[in-house]
Amino acid sequence: MQGKENNFAFIDSNNLKLDFRKFRVYLSDGDFYCLINYLYEKNKLKRVVSPNYKKCSALLKKATREKIDFLDYQRSKFARK
Repeated sequence: MQGKENNFAFIDSNNLKLDFRKFRVYLSDGDFYCLINYLYEKNKLKRVVSPNYKKCSALLKKATREKIDFLDYQRSKFARK
């Protein structure tokens, strides 16, 4: 039985629940470079969505190549009418 692809992963360092005082872990979008690059190389990366082009790290842009979208460029599609 063949199924549709329906697995999605949302990776956002802002959603991690960590005690920063204890672990002192500071993540940025560039920290996901290795994971994104690995998924891209294995042909498992569909799209990456970043909220802001200017604040997106150069490493993340490099790893995603043509498979990245920026919400600030799509603002008109999401705005209330």
